Amino acid sequence: MRSFFYFQILFSILLCLPSLAFIPPAAMILQRTAENNGQGIYLIELEVLVQTPTDTLALKETWLVENENSMKLLVSTNKDNRDVLLFSNSYRNGHRQPLGDRTKGEDKKLDDEFIEKYFHFRNSHNMAENLVQMRIALPEVLEKKKIVNLKNYSYRSEDFLRLSRTGGVVTYAFGSASPALEEAAPPGLWIEQDQFVLRKIRLPSQVEISADKHSAFSRGLIFPKVRLVRWENKQIQINTLSVVSKARDFFPNFGAKVVSKSDLITTHPAWFLAEEFYKRFR
Repeated sequence: MRSFFYFQILFSILLCLPSLAFIPPAAMILQRTAENNGQGIYLIELEVLVQTPTDTLALKETWLVENENSMKLLVSTNKDNRDVLLFSNSYRNGHRQPLGDRTKGEDKKLDDEFIEKYFHFRNSHNMAENLVQMRIALPEVLEKKKIVNLKNYSYRSEDFLRLSRTGGVVTYAFGSASPALEEAAPPGLWIEQDQFVLRKIRLPSQVEISADKHSAFSRGLIFPKVRLVRWENKQIQINTLSVVSKARDFFPNFGAKVVSKSDLITTHPAWFLAEEFYKRFR
């Protein structure tokens, strides 16, 4: 009788295993993730901690985000009990320009190392295109698959997608698994299985961004409270201070806050690391 009871338990577990191992199509995972990136415009305040063995430089970022193709940024710090605006940028359609007098700044084409866009993709197709460009996903992720009849539908696994674990949670991992003896790990992206939020991304340049402590905000946005950016044995922490949704008519007035760049902070011991961070990733 006892052996029959154990057999029933084992049989139930075996029945559940196929469902636990099932991986949804990549397009569906990206769609759910894009839906969790909110709607409309958000005013997001971040704290960027730049640490060296001797000191820590705290910078404040104010982002106005419409989507992955339209953002604005102010970077400031506290100096002698007053806020000092260091610089401000506009990011639109793959280009970065300084806010204010555009004739005094350089128009730079953004590359894969502009890390903020990965947390604001509102369009899953654009997100998929970006993954294909970085060779994290195959072009088949861009194909639109219509399910006409569930009875005759056959699921085909996608070679670039697997289950993995990162940050203590189960994730959908996009990209090739890292060979044990390979020095440079391949690029990849990890989306949490339960919440469909970005937990980690490894760029082709070996830069890694991890995200943790996600919280829900207005208009469907789920955003991480803590992020770590790692590259070449260097690390910077980004903490989320506040997230507020804004009306569309607020967007054109954002540039009115721009003032001249200050050099008061450039003598700080951690400034060299902060400067590298902003040149590469912002």
